[in-house]
Amino acid sequence: MEISKIKELALASGFKLKDQVNGEPDLNAYVYEFAQALEKEVLAQSHSVFGQEAVTINDTETLDSEITQISEAMAENHCFGCGELDQLEILVAKAMKLGELYERQKWQEAKSIPEGFVLMRKEATASFKEKLDELLFNLWTGDHGCDWDGFVSVDAIDSDEIWQMVIEASQENSQ
Repeated sequence: MEISKIKELALASGFKLKDQVNGEPDLNAYVYEFAQALEKEVLAQSHSVFGQEAVTINDTETLDSEITQISEAMAENHCFGCGELDQLEILVAKAMKLGELYERQKWQEAKSIPEGFVLMRKEATASFKEKLDELLFNLWTGDHGCDWDGFVSVDAIDSDEIWQMVIEASQENSQ
């Protein structure tokens, strides 16, 4: 990624310019290094998702050049008229758009959350902690939860009830 683009994104995200050794205001070097390391990691992850290397400008320019050569050769070898050559260009453009849509669809599927799963925070929410505290307190003080030594009987803990609390907490996060 270009240095200017990193700077633009960093400033838009709240980073501040600092006076550098040369006296000019700029981002600290580690911000640029981090952005480039992040970009490298994202490219590596895209490789693992799609099973292919990241697309480069050279890849697209090479393909564009090959398409142009094939189109010109077909027009010359088959004596296409103007209308037919326009139709060939439309066909090529639509085929390229179709390829782009297939790739975008694969990307969306890779990023989507599978049916039956939820996306949730790494930290427990305050609401979840309160519900869990209440559940455990009720087990400890309830008729069947306390065994006179101050311990909660494992049999009294309903794992389905706790799991439902986790699901509810995840739904609170997604709203």
